[in-house]
Amino acid sequence: REGDPGITTLIANLRRRLQASGRTNFPLLLENLPDARYQAIDEANRIGASGTWFDPLMFEAFETGRSGQLGASYLRALDAGRDFAEGCGPVIYVENHDHGTLVNKIGGDRPGVERSQHWYRAQPHLIALFTACGAVMLHTGQEFGEERYLPEAGSDRVRPRPLQWQFRDDAAGKALLALHRRLIRLRREHPGLTSAHFHPRGVAAEAQQFDRDGYGIDAARQLLIVHRWGTARDGGSERFVVVINFAAK
Repeated sequence: REGDPGITTLIANLRRRLQASGRTNFPLLLENLPDARYQAIDEANRIGASGTWFDPLMFEAFETGRSGQLGASYLRALDAGRDFAEGCGPVIYVENHDHGTLVNKIGGDRPGVERSQHWYRAQPHLIALFTACGAVMLHTGQEFGEERYLPEAGSDRVRPRPLQWQFRDDAAGKALLALHRRLIRLRREHPGLTSAHFHPRGVAAEAQQFDRDGYGIDAARQLLIVHRWGTARDGGSERFVVVINFAAK
């Protein structure tokens, strides 16, 4: 994390050993979480890793879900493959073990285990996750919208966290599980969604409306539209127009 050249040497040595043993499809991933949200990309490229954890998409999901206000910064996070070197890419997620769950964050980051009435606002962020470039990481329990609070600081973060299976069987849990299954199937059937190709890029942070071609965000209507393309399962090309509605109603 601090730029120690030792990690670069370690990754290079591991890669040589793996190649010598014929294990060429073995990812060497960094859990690199610098203060600057996109600094991890430069460090992963420099170190020569296969990829790195990509926090920005999760934090955009937390902030947009909690505030109900979609901003142009979400476009940069959704363009997760941008600036990665060849052979290096992001591990993407919308929650992990270091923070409270997505549903809890959207519901106001509340202690307790009751179901948030705002659970449905997690859905656009799940669609964003499964249509973005990278290796999707699912946090256990996310698939049915587990509701768990975790303080952001302090010794109270170290606590047992048994999975709360009761959330799987309520209406919200069943709906979120069905959505995860649909999105997983979509991504498996359309590998072009894993590519780094993305439009529009370089949108100003203060942008509030679609560009002249109809891409970007419409802040007033809480809509996001992007163009994605890549290689299909049959070796041909496939194109997508991804439309995500972040509106609360």
